[in-house]
Amino acid sequence: MKRIKYPFILFPLIILMAACGGGSSDESVVTPMPAVTEGPIEDLPYPTGDFDDPYIMVTTEFTLSEKQIELYEKYTENLDISIFENVDPVDTAHVWIECGIMGKWECEYNLYSQAGLYVTKEEWQKMNYEDMEKLDIRSRRSMANIMFPFLQEGSFVETGPGIGRLEFESPMMGMEGQYASGAVQDNEMWFVKENGIWMVKFHPFDPFED
Repeated sequence: MKRIKYPFILFPLIILMAACGGGSSDESVVTPMPAVTEGPIEDLPYPTGDFDDPYIMVTTEFTLSEKQIELYEKYTENLDISIFENVDPVDTAHVWIECGIMGKWECEYNLYSQAGLYVTKEEWQKMNYEDMEKLDIRSRRSMANIMFPFLQEGSFVETGPGIGRLEFESPMMGMEGQYASGAVQDNEMWFVKENGIWMVKFHPFDPFED
């Protein structure tokens, strides 16, 4: 079966949220983002207050297994990439997505393969801040609930030395988020193996050329 990718999934998770138009209303409370300055890099502050979720109709859910939660907690505590050695790509994918959802942009950035990575860590930080100035970060989880509810059942295919893709199904929907009678479509996410670790390709939804 031909793999169908979302036409609007062409960039990492945080930029994808902006492309999908998931924002908050004027009444929503969004924590202002500080300017990017020199010095220690910190995680984005998580907003509080009322939240007008534009995807309240979503019934599917993106979840992490106990193993993935443990990986996420250990990794976000010390940013130790070595804990992903010999870890299945499906587990790495879940941790990477959860980092983006929670605004842990440095953890997200560090899981990218160096192959084709042309954005610096400082630029990635700035992109995250700019995204959060436009959208409530909490809409990211809603988008993950739409896009990745069946990721746990995905299967990894190594297509060449140190290159592979995670194949999974996603709900079929229109651009406004409405479901098409429970239909699904095939999707994929790409990885590159570096030092025994399957790292996320910078444009994970753009396949390598055959």
